[in-house]
Amino acid sequence: MSHELRSPLNAIEGRLELAKEACDSDHLGPIDDAVSRMESLIDNLLVLARTDEQVCELETVDLAEIVTSY
Repeated sequence: MSHELRSPLNAIEGRLELAKEACDSDHLGPIDDAVSRMESLIDNLLVLARTDEQVCELETVDLAEIVTSY
């Protein structure tokens, strides 16, 4: 699964670097941030998948606060 997610992500990163070289746009920074976030999610999911432990603890979170922080 990691490979299936990383392949298109690598393509996005490559195109993003080309776009940065070709033009200066305020839109490219958020794309770069999103790519970094996706890489972090993939890494965290791999760690979770490789452990034999089940996630049992639940925690209430303020979803609106999390969404607006990104």
